[in-house]
Amino acid sequence: MRTLVSCYESVILDAILELDKNGIIEFVNIMSEKKCNHEKEISKLDFLTFGYSEETLSLIKKYSEEIEYDENIYNNIYKNMYRYICNIGRHNKDFQAVSDTDYIHSFNLMYRFLYGYLVKERIELVIFDHEPHVGYDDILYDLCKEFKIKTIILQSCLSPLSNIPFLQYAFDKENGVEFNNMNKKYREANEEVISNFKFNHCYMNNIEEYNYNFPLLKRHHLVKILLSGLFSRNKFKKTLLRYIIKKQGLSEMRKMPLYIKYKELLEKYTQQPNWDEKFVYFPLHLQPELTTSVNGGIYCDQVLAIERLSKKIPKDWYIYVKENPKQNEYMRGVVFFKRLHQVPNVKFIDVSVPSAELLEKCQFCASIDGTASFESICGGKPTLIFGNVWWDFLPGVFKYSKDIDIDSLLKYKIDLEQLKKEYNEYLSRTMIGTLYPPEDYIQYCPELTKEKNTKNIVTLLTNLISDVCI
Repeated sequence: MRTLVSCYESVILDAILELDKNGIIEFVNIMSEKKCNHEKEISKLDFLTFGYSEETLSLIKKYSEEIEYDENIYNNIYKNMYRYICNIGRHNKDFQAVSDTDYIHSFNLMYRFLYGYLVKERIELVIFDHEPHVGYDDILYDLCKEFKIKTIILQSCLSPLSNIPFLQYAFDKENGVEFNNMNKKYREANEEVISNFKFNHCYMNNIEEYNYNFPLLKRHHLVKILLSGLFSRNKFKKTLLRYIIKKQGLSEMRKMPLYIKYKELLEKYTQQPNWDEKFVYFPLHLQPELTTSVNGGIYCDQVLAIERLSKKIPKDWYIYVKENPKQNEYMRGVVFFKRLHQVPNVKFIDVSVPSAELLEKCQFCASIDGTASFESICGGKPTLIFGNVWWDFLPGVFKYSKDIDIDSLLKYKIDLEQLKKEYNEYLSRTMIGTLYPPEDYIQYCPELTKEKNTKNIVTLLTNLISDVCI
């Protein structure tokens, strides 16, 4: 099968080359967000920076010439424009300077290129090393569905219990969160449930606040700038501005006032918890990210979930909302805070308050699809989710609907032995491995060498390709 690979990093490349060598696929090209320097690589083509160099425009023209574009296909994919804007916006460092129409023009350039590419290269299979969620891969996936091109979606995950990396898989993005439907057994698993709320997720270690330092003027630069001012005020300003842009970056300078305003809003609205109150704990997701932009559905708008939650709980309860420690000003503007605090009984809790303590003392945890919901059930407390998450089949996980019965949720008793059994049964149908550098996880999984990781990816993809060809 003529195969295109869409990936974030090139970790998957060695496995793809092995599959090509063994005749399992016909490897055509790889589109990698991070350059992999392979002869079959098609770079990200300025898609994530809105640069559109002459080289990129020439490539788009090459693949779009003499193509008869189906208007019905365009109309179908255009319906997903919000998802595309949300996903690609976080990759564009100058997003504050980009208008809505710029996003639409960029969408059309990508659409024309990818449509023509799939047709001219006669692609039969596309392998994704993540659920499509960065913009151009959204369009690529949607086109695959329109053209009935086969897709395989891999997803790197970490066990919330052990930080051991494993691979999930699906054939369609629509089922990409229903990974419990995987049917092949790859290993034995026997992870112990952490029967409290004190988890140590490796991706939450060493979080540092974003540093918007104003560039320091070195002595010789300062002299040059001052001297320029002797001759021309405009030249002085231009020299100073050029120095600032070079040292800090124009996009960072644009973001600085937005970030400062965000910090002011945090200080304005943040409160300390009152442990005598009854409350639901709602930890906010980092945005934009896969968990909300794709798996959250309409609840990519997290305030919508909080508004609906407020209608379901007793009037004397509170909703304790806590910001994600990794969040910055993006998707947290002034109106976000004003709308959030229109919701009755919402309290914005200081980010320094430990999540474990909030989970322990809340009535229940509510989340779009965050790991706090997993932590909650491990501690024996049922959870409510608004989006789609792969552990939604586990005991104690309730999915929001307009008919949700909060009393039934509160009365539900979680059997930790049953939770352990079902979780390990699920793990047995995953493959140990990662699509990120395996050395990052060696402390949690010493057996995961680069060679072992590639071998596991080859085994998994060989089985999946066999299935998809049926």
